[in-house]
Amino acid sequence: NERSQVFVSSWCRMFFEIYKRSFINLVRNPMELRVKTLQTIFMSLIVLALFSDIENDCRAIQSKAGLLFFIVTSIAFASVQGSIGSFSAERGVYIRERLSKTYRVGTYFWGRSLAEFPFQILWPIMEACIPVSYTHLRAHETPEHLVCRLLLEKKKIKYNESNHQSSKRTINCHSSTQDII
Repeated sequence: NERSQVFVSSWCRMFFEIYKRSFINLVRNPMELRVKTLQTIFMSLIVLALFSDIENDCRAIQSKAGLLFFIVTSIAFASVQGSIGSFSAERGVYIRERLSKTYRVGTYFWGRSLAEFPFQILWPIMEACIPVSYTHLRAHETPEHLVCRLLLEKKKIKYNESNHQSSKRTINCHSSTQDII
């Protein structure tokens, strides 16, 4: 039980030391930072290439929804993958220091997570800004777009109703032919 164990320093001191060590380790490895930055830019360019021909009209609503879904999914998987990799890389150090009662589990987790937090915010912002700025995916909606979207929904409802009625007619037609024969 972690509460009954005696630790040499306070929770805040342990947290600060783990945070400082983790942040220094992240900054000391510039190759990892460059690779993750290039990976983010590369992924953004792939998304941009896939969705670059989106127009800024009514018919592009589904394409824009697909683009938004693709960006959010990509960011979510990238952040989860980064967290898994960072904790598994220091497993041996963690076990050794945990057995020697150097720090608690919570202080390690929070210190390590918050040291990576600035980078976990920077990379998703980069990954989202590049495709959004070039594919007309904007946060505002003009009145013309709203009217256009409402008209498309109305047209879709009318189309579904007419298809439903025509399918009833064909069924009635077949049943009346069966009666004649």
